[in-house]
Amino acid sequence: MASYYLLLQTYVLRLEAIMNSILLFFCGSELLLEVLTPAAFSSMDRI
Repeated sequence: MASYYLLLQTYVLRLEAIMNSILLFFCGSELLLEVLTPAAFSSMDRI
């Protein structure tokens, strides 16, 4: 939905573009943490 507001909407305010960029950054960092967390817990089981 954020990419629609950023790329496909006809009229986008600069504030909306900034807020959607921040939203996409946090969604990307959440995805990265979702991948790294199981890897961290699985490495703790081996110790």
